[in-house]
Amino acid sequence: MLILGAAPRVAVPIARLLTRRCGVPVEVAAMVPSDPKLRSRAIRHFVHLPDFLREPDLFTKSLVSLVRERRFDMLIPVQDGAVAAIAENYEVLSSLLHVACPPPRIVERVLNKDFTIKVAEQCDIPVPRTYKVSRASDLAALPKGLAFPVVLKPGERKGVPTFKVRYFSRGEDLLSFLASNHYGELLLQEYCPGVGIGIEMLIHKGECLACFQHRRVKEDPPSGGIAVTAVAEAADPELADASYRLLRALEWEGVAMVEFRKNHEDRKWALMEINGRYWGTTSLPLQAGVEFPVYEWRLAHGQDPQIPQAYTEGMRWRWTTGYLERLHRILIGFRGGLGPRISR
Repeated sequence: MLILGAAPRVAVPIARLLTRRCGVPVEVAAMVPSDPKLRSRAIRHFVHLPDFLREPDLFTKSLVSLVRERRFDMLIPVQDGAVAAIAENYEVLSSLLHVACPPPRIVERVLNKDFTIKVAEQCDIPVPRTYKVSRASDLAALPKGLAFPVVLKPGERKGVPTFKVRYFSRGEDLLSFLASNHYGELLLQEYCPGVGIGIEMLIHKGECLACFQHRRVKEDPPSGGIAVTAVAEAADPELADASYRLLRALEWEGVAMVEFRKNHEDRKWALMEINGRYWGTTSLPLQAGVEFPVYEWRLAHGQDPQIPQAYTEGMRWRWTTGYLERLHRILIGFRGGLGPRISR
């Protein structure tokens, strides 16, 4: 089995679980030469592929050659770039092994945030007020009285180096950023107060086979971003229902994490985004008893997934590196509108 993408928080827990529970030999392929090598006894082999952005043809040739040479029977993407790369080469890859993501036309719906938001609106799922911007002059066309703070996000998630999210509390800072924007089209959204909640699901033939919920306890940046500590909770029926309806409307199959923000004071909630792949807190459900990769592997091999009816609630998770980075930002007086985190 091959994991595509050198995301240590995701790839290593999946490799350990599949090795221990299914006896599956797992290998990992990095998508850019600069990615650090992942080291774990559960990873039988690690390889650096050519840069998928700078040398796409060579990347594809090397990936296909690796699959044929090592005779993998399953491919799991763990980064947005990996999902996009598989979608671009879906026909040839799906002819060689089981690909753990849907066909390209469906993948595109999730990688394109604006499309996802429009489908959510059609499903009567609350979303933040959203506007497309790419230049400072675009702000003039927005409704008067734009309330700050506001949130800025990339319009697409295809592995191109960019930032995950930026917060702006002043119009001057937003204008300055857009005046030098080189990230392409962006989504400007109203800020939704509350806590981040992730609903993770495994969809198989239109049915939700497994569902898990985590709540973000601390995020980096502190105003909202990447989870650094989280806790397992019972699935909120309203959020779980919205997640399932949205994934079905998108015709999604496989694993996905649907992210919301919920304000516990007024009980209002809104969709943030969908991760059409394994997510940063993947090791939390695995430790709590929801072994998504095991179920995917068993289904791909015609076996009973053997999914439990319950999981351990209250279990806590921490990404130590991210936790320390967050603490450092706080200690040096970090402000949410500064210093975007670059990610693939």
